[in-house]
Amino acid sequence: LSEDQLKLSLLERLEHLEKRLTPGQPGAGLQSLRNMANRGLGQPSLEHSLVEYVKQLSLCPWQHASSLISRGNGPKLTILHMVAALGYSRLINVLNEWREQSSSLVLEYEVDPLSTDDHMCTPLMWACARGHFETDIVVYQLNNNCLKMCNKDGILPLSLAHMHGFP
Repeated sequence: LSEDQLKLSLLERLEHLEKRLTPGQPGAGLQSLRNMANRGLGQPSLEHSLVEYVKQLSLCPWQHASSLISRGNGPKLTILHMVAALGYSRLINVLNEWREQSSSLVLEYEVDPLSTDDHMCTPLMWACARGHFETDIVVYQLNNNCLKMCNKDGILPLSLAHMHGFP
């Protein structure tokens, strides 16, 4: 997936989260984030805006906490997969804080460092393959067992980083 596709998928998934939190008009603040992503503003601006947006979401009570978010027909990536692939370390920390403070199955699933996609890749593998070193460390600190997990081809995260040209 391209960086733009990841950003748009992430915004869509966050919109689904918001619908579970606040009744009435969903998308408060989300449209401006979409516009930023579409205009191609730099990573720090979008990440900072996403951090603030997620902090606001975390203050809202859950309305529908029992079922997981459906993902449609695309790749089976969690929010953590997308955020790690984009290298948004600060956003990972905010999402993890929210997960620790909330008793939500949705967040447990979406911010699980041991979750795998269709190719059995963890969020750490996505960060390693894209050379996001700071993000690698943040995901590793969430659960160091993710360093020992192989994808469907038997490749470990650090090997994946080397294969993509990162030391």
